[in-house]
Amino acid sequence: FEESMKFKKLTNAQRSGLNQIPNRRFTLWWSPTINRANVYVGFQVQLDLTGIFMHGKIPTLKISLIQIFRAHLWQKIHESIVMDLCQVLDQELDSLDIDTVQKEAIHPRKSYKMNSSCADILLFASYKWPVSRPSLLSERDDESKSASITTTKYWLDVQLRWGDYDSHDIERYCRAKFLDYTTDNMSVYPSPTGCVIAVDLAYNVYAAFGNWIPGMKPLLQQAMAKIMKANPALYVLRERVRKGLQLYSSEPTEPYLSAQN
Repeated sequence: FEESMKFKKLTNAQRSGLNQIPNRRFTLWWSPTINRANVYVGFQVQLDLTGIFMHGKIPTLKISLIQIFRAHLWQKIHESIVMDLCQVLDQELDSLDIDTVQKEAIHPRKSYKMNSSCADILLFASYKWPVSRPSLLSERDDESKSASITTTKYWLDVQLRWGDYDSHDIERYCRAKFLDYTTDNMSVYPSPTGCVIAVDLAYNVYAAFGNWIPGMKPLLQQAMAKIMKANPALYVLRERVRKGLQLYSSEPTEPYLSAQN
């Protein structure tokens, strides 16, 4: 694109604008290494309408990220993942002994309010559920950890984040968030039992940490794997990142080989 524009009649401003494109692409590509927690430059500022923290002033990167998350995309991704989880749970009412699945009314800014939290989905039990001690979604041993607690309410809280080179251990982050939010006095959860599901949008990884009711862990493992692949809002995010990095060819790509061709 820049090459084809080079020889056109352009004003100086347009020409210098073209020179910025490769710089911007470079900055976005290396952004997890450039904009990171352990480089202490300047003041940590949260980017408007997202949960992204900028460490120091990096105007070219800021432009790219604002473009990628334009039109409230951060918030929409959060809503979309919550809706997908509600649909999955609605289909499993009997197998998990759920009486009702309630999508909580949340504040529009909830998805990028990073210092306290609340439930996104609340499940009511048909009977009482036995609840395991807190563990990670990826841990296998929760059945043996079955605790003596029972509950009739179980919540899910979806947390989005934008990781960087220094901190993208999503399981560690998720565990920390669960322990923070269930013990601070700002977060209001409807019951002591639930789990936090964390999704890192920069590194495309996810984790969940919390108490588990029978059948919830395998269900969530399958559901999250599918949501990460097929969620339409995440697809929009990937397309925008691809466009920002210009990782697409303008020529139509060859069709896959099949018996017909």
